[in-house]
Amino acid sequence: MERNKRLFEKSLKDYTILFLIIMLLIAVILVFVRNIFGSYTFEDFVNDFFNSLMGAIIPLIIFNILFEYLMRTHQSKVVQESIAETLLMKEEVLTQFSEDNRKEFLKNTAQSLVGKDEGEMLYSTLFVPYLSKSRNFRRNFKYYIFYTPEDKMRDLDQGARDLFPASDYVWVIEDLSYEKNVIRLEDELLVGFSYNEQQLESYFKNSRIVFRENLFLHEAQIQQMRAMEEAKLTEFVERSMQFAMEVNGVKLKVKGVIHENGGFVLRLDAQEAKFAEDGSYNRLKVNFRMPQMKAKKQFILVISEPTYGVDILFSNQLEQMNVSAVPFFDQDEIVESLPNDLTKIQLSSWVLPTSGVVFVWEEKQAALRAVDNVEEEASRAS
Repeated sequence: MERNKRLFEKSLKDYTILFLIIMLLIAVILVFVRNIFGSYTFEDFVNDFFNSLMGAIIPLIIFNILFEYLMRTHQSKVVQESIAETLLMKEEVLTQFSEDNRKEFLKNTAQSLVGKDEGEMLYSTLFVPYLSKSRNFRRNFKYYIFYTPEDKMRDLDQGARDLFPASDYVWVIEDLSYEKNVIRLEDELLVGFSYNEQQLESYFKNSRIVFRENLFLHEAQIQQMRAMEEAKLTEFVERSMQFAMEVNGVKLKVKGVIHENGGFVLRLDAQEAKFAEDGSYNRLKVNFRMPQMKAKKQFILVISEPTYGVDILFSNQLEQMNVSAVPFFDQDEIVESLPNDLTKIQLSSWVLPTSGVVFVWEEKQAALRAVDNVEEEASRAS
Protein backbone atom coordinates (compact mmCIF):
# COMPACT_ATOMS: atom_id res chain seq x y z
CA MET A 1 0.00 0.00 0.00
CA GLU A 2 2.83 2.42 0.90
CA ARG A 3 4.61 1.53 -2.32
CA ASN A 4 1.51 2.39 -4.38
CA LYS A 5 1.24 5.74 -2.58
CA ARG A 6 4.87 6.62 -3.38
CA LEU A 7 4.38 5.69 -7.03
CA PHE A 8 1.29 7.90 -7.21
CA GLU A 9 3.09 10.92 -5.69
CA LYS A 10 6.06 10.49 -8.04
CA SER A 11 3.75 10.22 -11.06
CA LEU A 12 1.88 13.40 -10.07
CA LYS A 13 5.16 15.29 -9.62
CA ASP A 14 6.48 14.16 -13.01
CA TYR A 15 3.30 15.17 -14.84
CA THR A 16 3.27 18.60 -13.12
CA ILE A 17 6.87 19.36 -14.07
CA LEU A 18 6.23 18.22 -17.64
CA PHE A 19 3.16 20.44 -17.92
CA LEU A 20 5.08 23.45 -16.51
CA ILE A 21 7.96 22.91 -18.94
CA ILE A 22 5.54 22.80 -21.86
CA MET A 23 3.88 26.06 -20.78
CA LEU A 24 7.26 27.79 -20.32
CA LEU A 25 8.43 26.50 -23.68
CA ILE A 26 5.37 28.02 -25.31
CA ALA A 27 6.10 31.35 -23.56
CA VAL A 28 9.73 31.32 -24.76
CA ILE A 29 8.58 30.65 -28.32
CA LEU A 30 6.17 33.57 -28.17
CA VAL A 31 8.88 35.87 -26.81
CA PHE A 32 11.30 34.70 -29.50
CA VAL A 33 8.78 35.37 -32.27
CA ARG A 34 8.01 38.86 -30.99
CA ASN A 35 11.71 39.65 -30.70
CA ILE A 36 12.31 38.74 -34.32
CA PHE A 37 9.38 40.62 -35.81
CA GLY A 38 9.48 43.75 -33.66
CA SER A 39 11.36 45.83 -31.10
CA TYR A 40 11.62 44.04 -27.81
CA THR A 41 13.17 45.42 -24.61
CA PHE A 42 14.23 43.65 -21.43
CA GLU A 43 11.30 45.22 -19.62
CA ASP A 44 8.94 43.78 -22.23
CA PHE A 45 10.56 40.38 -21.73
CA VAL A 46 10.06 40.50 -17.95
CA ASN A 47 6.43 41.56 -18.30
CA ASP A 48 5.67 38.90 -20.90
CA PHE A 49 7.43 36.24 -18.85
CA PHE A 50 5.41 36.93 -15.71
CA ASN A 51 2.19 37.28 -17.69
CA SER A 52 2.84 33.91 -19.33
CA LEU A 53 3.75 32.39 -15.98
CA MET A 54 0.55 33.67 -14.34
CA GLY A 55 -1.44 32.48 -17.34
CA ALA A 56 0.03 29.00 -16.92
CA ILE A 57 -0.69 28.72 -13.19
CA ILE A 58 -4.49 28.61 -13.51
CA PRO A 59 -4.52 25.81 -16.14
CA LEU A 60 -1.84 24.04 -14.11
CA ILE A 61 -3.99 24.12 -10.96
CA ILE A 62 -7.05 22.89 -12.87
CA PHE A 63 -4.94 20.17 -14.50
CA ASN A 64 -3.57 19.00 -11.13
CA ILE A 65 -7.05 18.82 -9.59
CA LEU A 66 -8.48 16.79 -12.48
CA PHE A 67 -5.41 14.59 -12.75
CA GLU A 68 -5.36 13.85 -9.04
CA TYR A 69 -9.07 12.96 -9.03
CA LEU A 70 -8.75 10.63 -12.00
CA MET A 71 -5.58 9.02 -10.71
CA ARG A 72 -6.98 8.48 -7.22
CA THR A 73 -10.14 6.88 -8.66
CA HIS A 74 -8.07 4.62 -10.88
CA GLN A 75 -5.65 3.84 -8.07
CA SER A 76 -8.55 2.89 -5.78
CA LYS A 77 -9.89 0.44 -8.36
CA VAL A 78 -6.43 -1.03 -8.88
CA VAL A 79 -5.95 -1.51 -5.15
CA GLN A 80 -9.39 -3.13 -4.78
CA GLU A 81 -8.71 -5.50 -7.66
CA SER A 82 -5.29 -6.32 -6.24
CA ILE A 83 -6.76 -7.13 -2.82
CA ALA A 84 -9.56 -9.21 -4.33
CA GLU A 85 -7.12 -11.12 -6.53
CA THR A 86 -4.87 -11.80 -3.56
CA LEU A 87 -7.77 -13.09 -1.47
CA LEU A 88 -9.17 -15.27 -4.23
CA MET A 89 -5.97 -16.70 -5.65
CA LYS A 90 -3.63 -17.17 -2.71
CA GLU A 91 -4.58 -19.76 -0.15
CA GLU A 92 -1.83 -18.70 2.26
CA VAL A 93 -3.45 -15.27 2.53
CA LEU A 94 -6.92 -16.68 3.23
CA THR A 95 -5.59 -18.93 6.00
CA GLN A 96 -4.45 -15.84 7.91
CA PHE A 97 -8.07 -14.78 8.41
CA SER A 98 -10.27 -16.20 11.15
CA GLU A 99 -12.58 -19.12 10.40
CA ASP A 100 -15.66 -16.94 10.86
CA ASN A 101 -14.34 -14.36 8.39
CA ARG A 102 -13.64 -17.02 5.78
CA LYS A 103 -17.13 -18.47 6.22
CA GLU A 104 -18.65 -15.01 5.83
CA PHE A 105 -16.55 -14.46 2.71
CA LEU A 106 -17.82 -17.74 1.26
CA LYS A 107 -21.42 -16.85 2.05
CA ASN A 108 -21.12 -13.38 0.48
CA THR A 109 -19.50 -14.88 -2.62
CA ALA A 110 -22.39 -17.33 -3.07
CA GLN A 111 -24.93 -14.54 -2.65
CA SER A 112 -23.13 -12.32 -5.16
CA LEU A 113 -23.22 -15.10 -7.76
CA VAL A 114 -26.81 -16.38 -7.53
CA GLY A 115 -28.70 -13.86 -5.39
CA LYS A 116 -29.19 -13.18 -1.70
CA ASP A 117 -31.85 -15.79 -0.87
CA GLU A 118 -30.45 -18.44 -3.21
CA GLY A 119 -26.92 -17.87 -1.94
CA GLU A 120 -28.11 -18.17 1.66
CA MET A 121 -29.80 -21.47 0.78
CA LEU A 122 -26.69 -22.86 -0.90
CA TYR A 123 -24.46 -21.80 1.96
CA SER A 124 -26.68 -23.14 4.76
CA THR A 125 -27.60 -26.46 3.12
CA LEU A 126 -24.48 -27.40 1.14
CA PHE A 127 -21.56 -25.71 2.87
CA VAL A 128 -22.42 -25.43 6.57
CA PRO A 129 -22.73 -29.21 7.28
CA TYR A 130 -19.22 -29.77 5.94
CA LEU A 131 -17.65 -26.59 7.32
CA SER A 132 -18.93 -27.53 10.77
CA LYS A 133 -17.38 -31.00 10.27
CA SER A 134 -20.66 -32.76 11.00
CA ARG A 135 -20.30 -34.46 7.61
CA ASN A 136 -17.32 -36.31 6.19
CA PHE A 137 -15.71 -36.89 2.81
CA ARG A 138 -14.69 -40.24 1.40
CA ARG A 139 -12.31 -41.53 -1.25
CA ASN A 140 -11.64 -44.83 -3.02
CA PHE A 141 -15.03 -46.34 -2.22
CA LYS A 142 -15.11 -50.06 -3.06
CA TYR A 143 -18.23 -52.13 -2.44
CA TYR A 144 -18.49 -55.77 -3.51
CA ILE A 145 -21.80 -57.64 -3.03
CA PHE A 146 -22.31 -61.35 -3.66
CA TYR A 147 -25.70 -63.08 -3.36
CA THR A 148 -24.91 -66.71 -2.54
CA PRO A 149 -27.21 -69.74 -2.03
CA GLU A 150 -26.86 -71.58 1.25
CA ASP A 151 -25.47 -74.76 -0.31
CA LYS A 152 -22.36 -72.82 -1.34
CA MET A 153 -21.80 -71.54 2.23
CA ARG A 154 -19.70 -74.48 3.37
CA ASP A 155 -18.50 -72.90 6.61
CA LEU A 156 -21.96 -71.79 7.76
CA ASP A 157 -22.83 -73.21 11.19
CA GLN A 158 -25.83 -75.47 11.65
CA GLY A 159 -27.59 -73.04 13.97
CA ALA A 160 -27.72 -70.40 11.25
CA ARG A 161 -28.90 -72.98 8.70
CA ASP A 162 -31.76 -73.98 10.98
CA LEU A 163 -32.73 -70.39 11.81
CA PHE A 164 -32.71 -69.28 8.16
CA PRO A 165 -33.88 -72.20 5.98
CA ALA A 166 -32.55 -72.37 2.43
CA SER A 167 -36.09 -72.44 1.04
CA ASP A 168 -36.68 -68.86 2.20
CA TYR A 169 -33.24 -67.27 2.53
CA VAL A 170 -30.03 -66.55 0.68
CA TRP A 171 -26.79 -65.21 2.13
CA VAL A 172 -25.29 -61.89 1.06
CA ILE A 173 -21.53 -61.45 1.34
CA GLU A 174 -20.47 -57.81 1.50
CA ASP A 175 -16.96 -56.41 1.31
CA LEU A 176 -16.67 -52.64 1.75
CA SER A 177 -13.63 -50.39 2.00
CA TYR A 178 -13.05 -46.65 1.70
CA GLU A 179 -10.99 -43.77 3.03
CA LYS A 180 -12.74 -41.23 5.24
CA ASN A 181 -11.68 -38.18 7.22
CA VAL A 182 -13.27 -39.54 10.38
CA ILE A 183 -13.27 -37.28 13.42
CA ARG A 184 -13.37 -39.68 16.36
CA LEU A 185 -15.13 -38.21 19.37
CA GLU A 186 -15.41 -41.46 21.31
CA ASP A 187 -13.42 -44.66 21.76
CA GLU A 188 -16.34 -46.65 20.37
CA LEU A 189 -17.78 -46.95 16.87
CA LEU A 190 -21.17 -48.38 15.98
CA VAL A 191 -22.58 -50.45 13.12
CA GLY A 192 -26.35 -50.82 12.72
CA PHE A 193 -28.58 -53.44 11.11
CA SER A 194 -32.28 -52.70 10.60
CA TYR A 195 -35.18 -55.10 10.04
CA ASN A 196 -37.30 -52.29 8.59
CA GLU A 197 -36.15 -50.42 5.51
CA GLN A 198 -38.28 -47.38 6.36
CA GLN A 199 -36.73 -47.07 9.82
CA LEU A 200 -33.10 -47.43 8.80
CA GLU A 201 -32.41 -43.69 8.92
CA SER A 202 -34.43 -42.87 12.05
CA TYR A 203 -33.09 -45.69 14.21
CA PHE A 204 -29.44 -45.10 13.47
CA LYS A 205 -29.01 -41.31 13.44
CA ASN A 206 -25.75 -41.24 15.34
CA SER A 207 -22.42 -39.68 14.42
CA ARG A 208 -20.56 -42.75 15.71
CA ILE A 209 -22.37 -45.11 13.33
CA VAL A 210 -19.95 -45.71 10.46
CA PHE A 211 -22.04 -48.28 8.60
CA ARG A 212 -25.66 -49.44 8.49
CA GLU A 213 -27.47 -52.06 6.46
CA ASN A 214 -30.94 -53.47 5.90
CA LEU A 215 -31.54 -56.98 7.21
CA PHE A 216 -34.71 -58.24 5.51
CA LEU A 217 -36.21 -61.13 7.50
CA HIS A 218 -39.59 -62.77 7.87
CA GLU A 219 -41.50 -61.92 11.03
CA ALA A 220 -40.82 -65.34 12.57
CA GLN A 221 -37.05 -64.88 12.28
CA ILE A 222 -37.28 -61.28 13.54
CA GLN A 223 -38.98 -62.48 16.70
CA GLN A 224 -36.33 -65.17 17.20
CA MET A 225 -33.57 -62.58 16.76
CA ARG A 226 -35.22 -60.27 19.29
CA ALA A 227 -35.54 -63.14 21.75
CA MET A 228 -31.78 -63.74 21.74
CA GLU A 229 -29.82 -62.59 24.74
CA GLU A 230 -27.14 -60.06 23.90
CA ALA A 231 -24.36 -62.60 24.45
CA LYS A 232 -26.07 -65.01 22.04
CA LEU A 233 -26.63 -62.21 19.52
CA THR A 234 -22.96 -61.25 19.76
CA GLU A 235 -21.99 -64.86 19.08
CA PHE A 236 -24.28 -64.90 16.03
CA VAL A 237 -22.66 -61.73 14.67
CA GLU A 238 -19.12 -63.01 15.15
CA ARG A 239 -19.64 -66.65 14.17
CA SER A 240 -22.49 -66.78 11.65
CA MET A 241 -22.18 -63.29 10.13
CA GLN A 242 -18.37 -63.28 10.48
CA PHE A 243 -18.45 -59.53 10.93
CA ALA A 244 -15.06 -57.78 10.87
CA MET A 245 -14.01 -54.15 10.71
CA GLU A 246 -10.59 -52.54 10.41
CA VAL A 247 -9.36 -48.97 10.78
CA ASN A 248 -5.98 -48.26 9.20
CA GLY A 249 -5.17 -51.97 9.33
CA VAL A 250 -6.15 -52.42 12.99
CA LYS A 251 -9.00 -54.87 13.56
CA LEU A 252 -11.66 -53.59 15.97
CA LYS A 253 -13.00 -55.90 18.66
CA VAL A 254 -16.74 -56.39 19.03
CA LYS A 255 -17.53 -55.23 22.57
CA GLY A 256 -21.12 -56.36 22.33
CA VAL A 257 -24.37 -56.23 20.40
CA ILE A 258 -27.47 -54.47 21.71
CA HIS A 259 -31.07 -54.69 20.54
CA GLU A 260 -32.79 -51.66 19.06
CA ASN A 261 -36.50 -51.33 18.32
CA GLY A 262 -35.92 -51.75 14.61
CA GLY A 263 -32.81 -53.95 14.62
CA PHE A 264 -29.53 -54.26 16.50
CA VAL A 265 -26.31 -52.29 16.92
CA LEU A 266 -22.73 -53.55 17.11
CA ARG A 267 -20.43 -51.79 19.59
CA LEU A 268 -16.83 -51.77 18.36
CA ASP A 269 -13.83 -50.97 20.54
CA ALA A 270 -11.82 -48.24 18.79
CA GLN A 271 -9.32 -47.47 21.56
CA GLU A 272 -6.45 -49.22 19.80
CA ALA A 273 -7.30 -47.82 16.36
CA LYS A 274 -4.70 -45.39 15.06
CA PHE A 275 -6.85 -42.54 13.80
CA ALA A 276 -5.22 -39.68 11.94
CA GLU A 277 -5.63 -36.54 14.04
CA ASP A 278 -4.70 -33.94 11.42
CA GLY A 279 -7.89 -34.28 9.37
CA SER A 280 -6.31 -36.63 6.83
CA TYR A 281 -8.08 -39.72 5.58
CA ASN A 282 -8.41 -42.98 7.50
CA ARG A 283 -8.78 -46.35 5.82
CA LEU A 284 -11.90 -48.27 6.88
CA LYS A 285 -12.75 -51.81 5.87
CA VAL A 286 -15.94 -53.74 6.66
CA ASN A 287 -16.80 -57.29 5.61
CA PHE A 288 -19.54 -59.66 6.72
CA ARG A 289 -22.29 -61.93 5.49
CA MET A 290 -25.97 -61.85 6.37
CA PRO A 291 -29.20 -63.69 5.57
CA GLN A 292 -31.77 -62.06 3.30
CA MET A 293 -35.25 -63.12 2.21
CA LYS A 294 -35.37 -64.67 -1.23
CA ALA A 295 -38.58 -62.78 -1.87
CA LYS A 296 -36.70 -59.46 -1.61
CA LYS A 297 -35.35 -59.34 -5.14
CA GLN A 298 -33.51 -56.06 -4.96
CA PHE A 299 -30.44 -54.50 -3.41
CA ILE A 300 -30.23 -50.73 -2.91
CA LEU A 301 -26.89 -48.97 -2.58
CA VAL A 302 -26.88 -45.26 -1.75
CA ILE A 303 -23.81 -43.04 -1.42
CA SER A 304 -24.45 -41.09 1.79
CA GLU A 305 -21.42 -38.74 1.72
CA PRO A 306 -19.43 -36.91 -0.96
CA THR A 307 -17.14 -39.58 -2.36
CA TYR A 308 -14.31 -39.48 -4.88
CA GLY A 309 -13.81 -42.70 -6.81
CA VAL A 310 -16.52 -45.38 -6.71
CA ASP A 311 -16.03 -49.06 -7.57
CA ILE A 312 -19.09 -51.31 -7.20
CA LEU A 313 -19.20 -55.00 -8.10
CA PHE A 314 -22.43 -57.00 -7.82
CA SER A 315 -22.85 -60.74 -8.31
CA ASN A 316 -26.05 -62.74 -8.01
CA GLN A 317 -25.00 -66.39 -7.89
CA LEU A 318 -28.56 -67.67 -7.66
CA GLU A 319 -29.41 -69.83 -10.64
CA GLN A 320 -31.77 -68.76 -13.41
CA MET A 321 -31.83 -65.07 -12.51
CA ASN A 322 -31.79 -61.99 -14.74
CA VAL A 323 -30.14 -59.04 -12.98
CA SER A 324 -30.68 -55.41 -13.98
CA ALA A 325 -28.89 -52.36 -12.61
CA VAL A 326 -30.71 -49.03 -12.33
CA PRO A 327 -28.10 -46.38 -11.50
CA PHE A 328 -28.93 -42.86 -10.34
CA PHE A 329 -25.61 -41.11 -10.78
CA ASP A 330 -24.96 -37.88 -12.68
CA GLN A 331 -22.80 -39.75 -15.17
CA ASP A 332 -24.24 -41.90 -17.95
CA GLU A 333 -23.20 -45.27 -19.37
CA ILE A 334 -21.39 -46.46 -16.27
CA VAL A 335 -22.85 -49.97 -15.96
CA GLU A 336 -20.68 -52.76 -17.33
CA SER A 337 -21.78 -56.40 -17.61
CA LEU A 338 -18.97 -58.89 -17.03
CA PRO A 339 -18.79 -62.68 -17.43
CA ASN A 340 -20.14 -64.97 -14.68
CA ASP A 341 -23.15 -62.71 -14.02
CA LEU A 342 -21.06 -59.84 -12.66
CA THR A 343 -22.18 -56.22 -12.88
CA LYS A 344 -19.60 -53.47 -12.44
CA ILE A 345 -19.99 -49.73 -11.87
CA GLN A 346 -16.87 -47.58 -11.76
CA LEU A 347 -16.51 -43.80 -11.47
CA SER A 348 -13.31 -41.77 -11.24
CA SER A 349 -14.90 -38.52 -10.13
CA TRP A 350 -16.76 -36.95 -7.21
CA VAL A 351 -20.12 -38.53 -6.43
CA LEU A 352 -22.63 -36.49 -4.45
CA PRO A 353 -24.85 -37.84 -1.64
CA THR A 354 -28.11 -39.62 -2.58
CA SER A 355 -26.46 -41.03 -5.71
CA GLY A 356 -26.41 -44.79 -6.02
CA VAL A 357 -27.78 -47.83 -7.79
CA VAL A 358 -30.60 -50.35 -7.42
CA PHE A 359 -29.99 -53.95 -8.46
CA VAL A 360 -33.17 -55.88 -9.26
CA TRP A 361 -33.62 -59.39 -10.57
CA GLU A 362 -36.23 -61.92 -11.57
CA GLU A 363 -36.29 -65.53 -12.61
CA LYS A 364 -35.35 -66.11 -16.23
CA GLN A 365 -38.42 -68.26 -16.84
CA ALA A 366 -40.67 -65.51 -15.52
CA ALA A 367 -38.90 -63.02 -17.77
CA LEU A 368 -39.38 -65.29 -20.78
CA ARG A 369 -43.06 -65.70 -19.96
CA ALA A 370 -43.43 -61.93 -19.73
CA VAL A 371 -41.80 -61.52 -23.15
CA ASP A 372 -44.08 -64.18 -24.64
CA ASN A 373 -47.14 -62.44 -23.20
CA VAL A 374 -46.07 -59.11 -24.68
CA GLU A 375 -45.48 -60.67 -28.10
CA GLU A 376 -48.84 -62.46 -27.92
CA GLU A 377 -50.69 -59.24 -27.07
CA ALA A 378 -48.88 -57.43 -29.87
CA SER A 379 -49.89 -60.10 -32.40
CA ARG A 380 -53.51 -59.89 -31.27
CA ALA A 381 -53.51 -56.13 -31.60
CA SER A 382 -52.20 -56.37 -35.14
